[in-house]
Amino acid sequence: MIEEQGLRSWGESLVYFAPEAVLIYHVEKNKYVEVNPKAIELFGYNRNEFLSTVTPLEISSELQGNGIASSEQLVLTTSTTVQNQIVQSNWIARKKNGEEFPAELRLVQLPHQSETFIRVSVLDISDRVLLESELQTFKTKFQTKLVERTKALEESNKELEKFAYLVAHDLKEPMRMISAYVDILDKRLSGKLEEDELELFQFIKNGATRLKILLEGTLAYARFGTKKIQVENVPLDMIMTIAVNNLRESINETDAEIIKDESFPRVFGSSQMLVQLFQNLIANAIKFSVPNPKIEIRSKVEGNTVRISIEDNGIGINPKYTDQVFTLFQRLNKRGGKYKGEGIGLSHCKRIVELHKGKIWFVSPVKNEGTTFFVELPLAS
Repeated sequence: MIEEQGLRSWGESLVYFAPEAVLIYHVEKNKYVEVNPKAIELFGYNRNEFLSTVTPLEISSELQGNGIASSEQLVLTTSTTVQNQIVQSNWIARKKNGEEFPAELRLVQLPHQSETFIRVSVLDISDRVLLESELQTFKTKFQTKLVERTKALEESNKELEKFAYLVAHDLKEPMRMISAYVDILDKRLSGKLEEDELELFQFIKNGATRLKILLEGTLAYARFGTKKIQVENVPLDMIMTIAVNNLRESINETDAEIIKDESFPRVFGSSQMLVQLFQNLIANAIKFSVPNPKIEIRSKVEGNTVRISIEDNGIGINPKYTDQVFTLFQRLNKRGGKYKGEGIGLSHCKRIVELHKGKIWFVSPVKNEGTTFFVELPLAS
């Protein structure tokens, strides 16, 4: 059995020089039998007051952070410490002058044959709580601003899409007139122009044709922004069949081999948009092909999504163009070369996938060894 003198000597060695406030609590007597200078400094009571009259309730707030009275919480915390030997918890403590502060308690039951002693370490965490509060305030303000800016950006994008649609739509009619008169001139001047004049006229004709394609592409792209897709339970089997059949002429001309799964899962989406999506991706695979093109279309269910891959053995895509591939009117090949197009198809694909809350990306590790496009769409139950 530890005598009072022995307890004081033992307490001095373990408690006195501790860097935090430490109190030795005698459970049965409901009193403190030892405190260190840090505890005296923190709470404002002198040593005699602690050892004679101060109880745990006197240095605790009436209610704790969980809304439970300190008297009830003390019984629970003490019981838990006796059962588990060590307990750590947050506490709202109170100084002699009535000031309350958040504290972190660490309670350790001390070995004794017949009586129960608990070593209570008290750490004032006011600065930490204040910092956490400021961080939470900053986080809330940041999230609010992020939501506001995202909403503003969405509104701005909608306005830009509407503007692009109106401009393209208004330009369509004069463009149609220009193309019609160019065709009339082409017929009337056939065989009457000198070589240099014919070259200049060809520039005009090609420019008119390209402008018409760009206007149509802009209109189609802008229409996506104004549409609310009609989501339905769509069989991908049907989508793939339609997309491949729509490309039958190109497939026959290039002698392309299309290999696809025997069956595909069902997804949530718009049938019309999904046909356009996969038709564009398969058409791209055919266009940028090598002799004897081979295209594999596979699907895999992963959680609540379906991942579709379209792999070809074509010319591949340099990874440095990753950010440009899905940008409207961005071409990766020289204009007027072997590969025709205005950089519209893949931007449409990206927009369609975004409208379906999905993902699209590609992998093309080595030049001239093909490209695999991946599309993730929501799985239909």
